[in-house]
Amino acid sequence: FCVGDFFSNSPGQEYAELEPYLSGELSVPLPTYFVAGNEEGGAAELLKCPPEAHRDSHANIPHRLCDNLYYLGRQGRFEVSGLSVGYLSGRFNPLHFSDPPDKEERLKPYNAWYCDDHLDDLLDATGGGPDPLEDDSPLKKGIDILLTSEWPSFDAKHTPPDLPEILLPAKKNTPDKPTSTTTTTTPSPETAALAAPLGPAPEPEPEPLDLGSPAVGALVSGIATRYHFAGSENVYYAMPPFRNKVHSTRFYALASINNPTKQKSVKAFNILPLKHMSEEDLSNLRQDAGPNPFESEASSTADPTPANTKKSVAVSRPDGKNTTVFHNGLCKAHEVYEDGRWKCAFCGNVNYARQNKNCNMRKCKAPAPPCIRPTEVERKKDDEEEDKPKQQRKRSKKESIYYAQRPKKRRGPKNE
Repeated sequence: FCVGDFFSNSPGQEYAELEPYLSGELSVPLPTYFVAGNEEGGAAELLKCPPEAHRDSHANIPHRLCDNLYYLGRQGRFEVSGLSVGYLSGRFNPLHFSDPPDKEERLKPYNAWYCDDHLDDLLDATGGGPDPLEDDSPLKKGIDILLTSEWPSFDAKHTPPDLPEILLPAKKNTPDKPTSTTTTTTPSPETAALAAPLGPAPEPEPEPLDLGSPAVGALVSGIATRYHFAGSENVYYAMPPFRNKVHSTRFYALASINNPTKQKSVKAFNILPLKHMSEEDLSNLRQDAGPNPFESEASSTADPTPANTKKSVAVSRPDGKNTTVFHNGLCKAHEVYEDGRWKCAFCGNVNYARQNKNCNMRKCKAPAPPCIRPTEVERKKDDEEEDKPKQQRKRSKKESIYYAQRPKKRRGPKNE
């Protein structure tokens, strides 16, 4: 598997090293699957799926470039060697994140920006969507591997341990203040009492990390995957295992090949597929792991206020309710109440339970929480009812006589 930018960034030389393999002079020794990152130019044309190869442009079938070399596609899940692999290609761009997806995207040159619907489709394909799973579904245990081009973004208050120093925010260099000769006087006891601080000084808030994608961060919090690999920051980083909703996740970031600092760019590992693991093994993995750094405090802590003293009680994420949504390039968690109402995290409007698609505020229109959105069956039922022709009410006998005897209005100018 390959993550990050697969092709070169040199204009006109994007796949120069790959030409011997494309022409058949050389062959790739092992089956290789990769996700795309910020590919442009000739590489974007090369990733275009030809119509004669795949008639169904919506099928999650890897695109074969040559023998043993496959491009996975924008997003989806596929099985290889008994492993369930989820993938996402592209980069996060807040200007294009709310754009609707292109239905014939696979048949066109590669576009580096993914959108909100791509992440929703990936969550549904990997068992992290709002629709309930069947009892015998293999996605109950999650997936084995998740491949993304970008790192997930971390909360500034939940920075993972041992993060490379080059990724931490630089300390602000405050210039030394010029010294001046001043006379000092001893203050009176009353003045000293007024000048003394009332308590300990508040701790400064940590600076936000300009690192990774917030969309991938929310994606990782919703998908139960054993391993997650990314490669956008050109550094090697092995994160300690953290808990997900089923077991635990290990995140590995790889540096680029032949990087000047000689950091690790290849990771070999042994993995037992989830379908061969018992529930006891999964629970042991979860117990030995640390907390999830991608879940915010508001969604992971319980509300201490008793339920009988409030009109509405917020539903927390540990109860299985997914309230995280993406809107205008931001990722936030709505507040959902027991009576079905929900408070929008973007504008603060409280919506009724029947408003299960978007926020009712005209200037906001943020998507509703996934836990209250209609399922696929309900969505199809609503579409069928909308497509049905509306039946007009039959007129009674008196109404029929009235409309028959009523004088018709004369059409035309009034002064005719």
